Amino acid sequence: MNFAFRMFPLVAAMTFASWAWAQRVDNTRPSPIRSTPTQQLPPLPKPTPTTRPATTQPANPAAALTPADQELLRMVQLEVAQQMQQIRTGRARQRDRAQAAILQLHRQLLLPLDAAHGKTLATRDYRNLLATWAREVRLARLGVELGAEPMARIRKLQTAKPNIFELLISDDPAAMNVGFNTLRGWSDPDKLAEPLVTRALRNSRPEYMDQLLAVYQLNRYLTPATLDGLLEIYHGQSAPRRPGQTPQQAANALANLRQQILPLLCKFEDDRIPPILLHAVMEYRHIYQTAPLIEGLVKNKAHGAIDVLMSATGRGSAGAVQGKIGAQTVTYVTDDTLLYAVLKLTGQSPDLYGLKVQNYQGRISMIGFTDDESRKAAMEMLRLWWDGQRDQPPYNDAPPVTPQPPMAQR
Repeated sequence: MNFAFRMFPLVAAMTFASWAWAQRVDNTRPSPIRSTPTQQLPPLPKPTPTTRPATTQPANPAAALTPADQELLRMVQLEVAQQMQQIRTGRARQRDRAQAAILQLHRQLLLPLDAAHGKTLATRDYRNLLATWAREVRLARLGVELGAEPMARIRKLQTAKPNIFELLISDDPAAMNVGFNTLRGWSDPDKLAEPLVTRALRNSRPEYMDQLLAVYQLNRYLTPATLDGLLEIYHGQSAPRRPGQTPQQAANALANLRQQILPLLCKFEDDRIPPILLHAVMEYRHIYQTAPLIEGLVKNKAHGAIDVLMSATGRGSAGAVQGKIGAQTVTYVTDDTLLYAVLKLTGQSPDLYGLKVQNYQGRISMIGFTDDESRKAAMEMLRLWWDGQRDQPPYNDAPPVTPQPPMAQR
């Protein structure tokens, strides 16, 4: 018997088994969104001229199988049933393995089909059906993992933006990378993609992280779940890692990722954020890197960080950098960043202290003093002011903020 004909009942049985398990209702868990009734396999394409003529297909496909083929079919049915049960009831890693196993079976079914007929129009319907089946397996898994309300939004996304939907539910991180890049060009007013975006952040694959974080930079999908995911990556608890990376390469990649995450943390108001931002300001100090982080401290009203910043000034600064602000030549040292942070947290003007500030394209690019005497006078003036204000509202009852390094570095 032609091998493609022998594979027909195998494909049909696997399709039926996978859909049957996907449609089961588990009253103890959110049910996945129902899909359309199971599609029937189209008639088998005619064999190529080099193969022997096709025989008439019997009413019962299993009757044409040898006992060994029937045993293989039974084993495949059992395998699909077990894997679908894992998708419905297993833990996250078990569900991942189960989904991968089913999709591997899907790929294995295509191999004999292509070997017999090639990737021709004759096999297009089969390939489309198997692709639909694989998509529904993923959606069944998402239904269990995310629940009814997120799945309703995902189904709406499928209707509104089918191209983005297909890319974001893919198992291929490269396809998801393209999906996030495409998503940046769509405003998504109803936040239909939010469940898939949040899930991708939780799974954190290195292939798409840059594009995913670029979506968050547009001030979209900034939910509590997003903050939790960003903090987990920042602290190295769920940091993405490429296969074959050395520990040093992984550490460097995580450090670069933290540089992208810190400005995103500034978009939130949460008690967990000021200690992280304060550590970064103290660590990096250069104004171009730290100016957005200082704004995050101000947004979170982190008055408890002022004492730490004040005590850190005068402990030595990195080599002075000269630059131009307008027509004036100024000198910048890293202590100037701490002074600027205190002025922002206390709502005072840098001009009052002789600190020159330059903005470039909406971002601070340079600060500094015209000479060292001006810097010393400004520091002394600020210390005197702080000594008179630290016991007054809103500073006297501000909870203290202690710099918090990433957990992986402790």
